Amino acid sequence: MVSGNISGTWSPSGNPYIVTDNATVPSGQTLTIQPGVTVWIAENLSISANGLIQAMGTSAQRITFQAPVASQFWSNVYCLNVSGTNRFSYCDFRNADTALRMSVYGGNATMNIEILNCTFSNCITRAIFGESRGWSGILNGDYAGRSATLSPVIKNCVFSNSGKGCEISIFGEIFGGAYAGYGHAKPTIIGNIFTGLTGPAFLMSVGSYAGSGTPLFINNTIINCGVGIDSRDPWDATAQNNIIVGTTNAVKTSGALSRKISYNCFYGNKTNFTGYPPAYGQMILQNRNGTACDLSYNIIQDPKFVSKSVYSLQTGSPCINAGDAAAVYDDTTFPPSMGTEINDMGAYGGPNAIPLSDADADGLPDSWEIKYFGSIAAYGPNDDPDGDHLINADEYAYNTDPTKKDTDGDGYSDKAEIAWGSDPLDPKSVPPPELSLTVEQVKLQFLPVQGQTNLIQASADLANWITVEEVAGTGDIVARTYGVTNGFRFFRLVRP
Repeated sequence: MVSGNISGTWSPSGNPYIVTDNATVPSGQTLTIQPGVTVWIAENLSISANGLIQAMGTSAQRITFQAPVASQFWSNVYCLNVSGTNRFSYCDFRNADTALRMSVYGGNATMNIEILNCTFSNCITRAIFGESRGWSGILNGDYAGRSATLSPVIKNCVFSNSGKGCEISIFGEIFGGAYAGYGHAKPTIIGNIFTGLTGPAFLMSVGSYAGSGTPLFINNTIINCGVGIDSRDPWDATAQNNIIVGTTNAVKTSGALSRKISYNCFYGNKTNFTGYPPAYGQMILQNRNGTACDLSYNIIQDPKFVSKSVYSLQTGSPCINAGDAAAVYDDTTFPPSMGTEINDMGAYGGPNAIPLSDADADGLPDSWEIKYFGSIAAYGPNDDPDGDHLINADEYAYNTDPTKKDTDGDGYSDKAEIAWGSDPLDPKSVPPPELSLTVEQVKLQFLPVQGQTNLIQASADLANWITVEEVAGTGDIVARTYGVTNGFRFFRLVRP
């Protein structure tokens, strides 16, 4: 049990570390969290760092921050106004309001924080929130304004099933009518995956006396989020080599800045560009692959992901070699990158490509396991957590949801649909019944709809039918054999 002032080293031997009241790392002290540590934070509680937190796991031994009960939500890990660098790597943040919060205030200070190879899931308001606030007042007897700069690096992380992904706010204040302090930010967000967010993947917000914002949003993949990138002046964002799929607004801005939107792939968005001149999104050129593109080399194409849950690229994807050809963006790791050294769009391209890792060597990509189970250690390839008689290795191969017995919701289990040749991802594709007859018996095999009762009936003359059996539907295959007796020569299946 931990609360109050905390520092020193947390090791796996003390697992789980249960935060029972708000806890603080005092100024000038450091909390080191070793690989493999699990931290339980009670509902509405926080860990604040006036000093430093060094939470550095490994791909095989990740660090977990979570609530003791999945239905409860802890508040945040809050890093504020420190001169050193807070570091979080290979950490899994689950069931929070805002998992990581960072704040720098005045003093002409610059605050650095590194967030690498982490996952954020079920964060109800947002995964990461940062604020840079200028200060103004009387200092040493004189009016003074002091600015602040926030410089986070967010790389190779996965954001899923949450409110917003990353939100950073810049603002300041004025004193005496002339002495202003401004908030500035220089975030680097590179090689991340954002999926299933109700809000923006990256939101740049402002208040009064905002200074400048110069974010780099490079080689990220955004899928099925409310908004992709949302900016307003004085933010001046650079967004390159990204893939944005299935959003309401892919790229949205207010003002005259944030025009460096180039070499991105858009697909299936209700609106690709909001607040931009008409030239954005007009396909009038061809890129080096011969794909139609606009003046900024943005394309509107299906990126051809490997599957619905694995966002690396198939061979033949139009995103391969379609990013900025400058050497600074070159692909360096094959796989997950494809083609030549020229940049591949999305999180699996560029020099900081997200690892297509399988740390536990179980044949299931870590990103797939984390998406569905929250960690790579929850289940193995031969487990069947949804009870549909389809093991996880097969669920991955068929792109079905390993947490749902019936992925497409048509009343038939995934295993049964695959066995019968219908599509477990298409609710309109359902298996037909099979009937075989011999002189002495009838064999009937069918899939009753889950939650519905099916009747097996028999008749001697096709006019008068009696019910032989009522079969409750479970979504699984039912097989029955009946003797051809009592004059019964005809059988039928009656479905609701």
